[in-house]
Amino acid sequence: LRQCAFWHCQSAPTFAVDLRFIPNTHLSENLFVGAAWLLLAYAVQICAGFWFTMAFFAFLPDYALKYALFGFFGVLFVHSILYVACPSFLLRRGYIKPSTPHARIEPRPLSKHKLLNNVFNKVEMYFRGWFHIMNATMVKSQFTLYALFFAVFSNEGRKTRTQKLQLTPENSNLAGKKTVYLFRHGESKWNYCFNRKLGPGIFARLLMTFGSEFFLFPYLDSEMLDSPLSDMGVDQAIAVRDFLRSAPDAGDAAGEHVNVLLGGPSAPESVIVSSNLRRAISTVLIGFSDRIAKTNESVAILSSIQEMTRNIDGISMAPALSVPPVPHTETGRLAKQVHRLASLEKPMHELYEASLDPSDNQGNKPFSSRISDRIRQFADWCFDAEKCKKPVVIIGGHSGFFKHLLRKYLPANVQHPGKETKISNCGIVKVEIQKLQLGDQTGYYIDPQSIEEIHGGFITKKGKAKPNKVAA
Repeated sequence: LRQCAFWHCQSAPTFAVDLRFIPNTHLSENLFVGAAWLLLAYAVQICAGFWFTMAFFAFLPDYALKYALFGFFGVLFVHSILYVACPSFLLRRGYIKPSTPHARIEPRPLSKHKLLNNVFNKVEMYFRGWFHIMNATMVKSQFTLYALFFAVFSNEGRKTRTQKLQLTPENSNLAGKKTVYLFRHGESKWNYCFNRKLGPGIFARLLMTFGSEFFLFPYLDSEMLDSPLSDMGVDQAIAVRDFLRSAPDAGDAAGEHVNVLLGGPSAPESVIVSSNLRRAISTVLIGFSDRIAKTNESVAILSSIQEMTRNIDGISMAPALSVPPVPHTETGRLAKQVHRLASLEKPMHELYEASLDPSDNQGNKPFSSRISDRIRQFADWCFDAEKCKKPVVIIGGHSGFFKHLLRKYLPANVQHPGKETKISNCGIVKVEIQKLQLGDQTGYYIDPQSIEEIHGGFITKKGKAKPNKVAA
C-alpha cells in the first residue's frame, strides 16, 4: 500500500483518469495492478474509518452514531467522486497533461518541496473539479426539472388531425416541391431499457441503466435524459453506412436513391438536417459518415423536428444555438461502441464539434407547442428560399414525428400504414412534399404515390420491419 501511495503521489492523474475513457490518454501498462492496489487501499480506509468511528463515538446515542457514520460515508463518497471527476475534467480542458505511464509500481524518493507542491496542485485540482461538478449538476437539474414539468403540463400528445381545409393539387396551385428522405434514428438506451419485450431481462436492463445514470452524476451526460444510441443502435447506423457503400449501380431505382443520399455528382443537390436529440444526431453522423468526410458539409440541427413524446428521453441537452454534449459511450477508449466506430474517418467528438450547424436550433420545445405546429414549422423551413435552397432534404428524426407528418399531409381519405405504424430503426423512407397555394392560403400535401421504402421501411403488426425494398 505504501508503494501504491508513492506511485499515486508521483502521477497526479490517477488510474481513474484512464477508466473515464478520455480520448488521447495512454493506458498504463500496470493499470489493473494499480487499480487493485488502490481498491485494496480504499477497502482498508473504509474498514479503518468504520472502526475508528464506532470506537470514538461509542459514547453517543444510537441516532447520533448513525449520523456520524452517515457523515463519514458521505465524505468518503464525495472524495471518491472527486478522484474520478477532477482528473478527467482537467484533462478534457487541458489544465493538466497525461504523464508518461509508469513501467512498474515502485517507490521513489520525494523532496519536501515536491511533496508540498503536489499537495497544493491536488487541492487546486479538487476546487476545479468541484466547480465542474456543481456546474454540471445545475445544468442537468435544469433539464431534468424542465422534463418533469413538460411531462405534466405540456400540450404534447394532442391528436394530430388532417387539415380542416386540406389543399390538394386539384383545388389549388402548385408553388413548389421538395423530395424528403425520412431517416429514423437507431435504437436508443431508452428503447433498450423500456421498449424491448418484457421478461426477466428487464430487471438487468433497469439495473444497468440506473447504475450508469448514477455513475454519470458529476458529468453533463445521461442515458435517460436525451437518451443516446445503444450498442444495437450504433450497429444499425453502421449497417446503413454499409448499405450505402454496397448500393447497386445508379442505373436502377435503388442506385438512384443511394446516389442522392451520398451526394453524388449526377444527383440533385441535397441538405442533411437532424433533430436536436443526440440519438438522431449520432445516427446521421454515422450513417452518412462517408458523405460528410467527402463533402465536408455540416448537418443542420432543427429543433422543430424534436420527437413527439412526454418522456424525459425526448428533452434535448442542447441549449439554443448550441450542440449537445457527446455521449460518453461514443467517445471512450474502453467503451464497446468505440470499437464499432473505429472505421469512421473521424472520432465522434470531432464530428460533433466540426460537422454540426446549430444556427437553427431554438432549444427545447416549449410547453405550449404541439406536434402539428412543429410539423408546419419544418415544412415552412423546407420551402424557405434563404434557409433551404436545395431541392432534396434528408431528415434524421424520430418515428413519432414522421408518423404525424404523414398523418397531417396525406389525404384524409387515404389509408396508409405510415399514418399508424412506425418506421423501423434506421429505416429510410422517401416522400415528396408539395407546397400549394389558394389565394392567400398556403398548405402542404404529400402524394401517396411518392412514398417509397428505401431501407427498413414501416414496421408490420408483428413488430418486424418489412424487407428492404424500393418501390417501382
